[in-house]
Amino acid sequence: VKMNQASIDQAMANVEMTTQKSARIALLLTLGTLLVALTLAFFITRTITRPINAVIEGTQQIARGAFEPINVASHDETALLADAVNNMSNQLKQINEYKAGMMRQISHELRTPLQTILSAQYILSEQKLGRLNPEQLRLLGSMRGNVDKLIKFTNAFLDIAKIEAGKMEYEMVLADLLSI
Repeated sequence: VKMNQASIDQAMANVEMTTQKSARIALLLTLGTLLVALTLAFFITRTITRPINAVIEGTQQIARGAFEPINVASHDETALLADAVNNMSNQLKQINEYKAGMMRQISHELRTPLQTILSAQYILSEQKLGRLNPEQLRLLGSMRGNVDKLIKFTNAFLDIAKIEAGKMEYEMVLADLLSI
């Protein structure tokens, strides 16, 4: 009986040791599998989010006026989205260039007749062609004021065109922000 009892105790000890080894191996396999799964999930997520982030950054650049193409290395729906954004960006760039050209053209076309009106107003107000009554002089003064407004508007319009074309020359000066 004692021998059987010792044999049973030995078998129980072996079973307990085997169970502990199995539990350790199962724990290591679980942790290893979890680590591999997390690593794969990280790489898969980066593979998905990298092209999306490139599209987001590209659209933000377009919003700031930089119409550079978006390059996406994937060949899925994200690449199709990037192509659509690039097409839109090219169209916006062409529209922007056309608008800037039109603004420059309009500004230059307005300047010539305004200068002619201003010259005629000057000649009349100096009474080089004959005397004018006070009402006529008042009207000429009003004409001069309105021509000056149009010239300021035309200059501002031309400045906007220069700014958008990137050809505006700035003069940096110190300024008091509170007064501005």
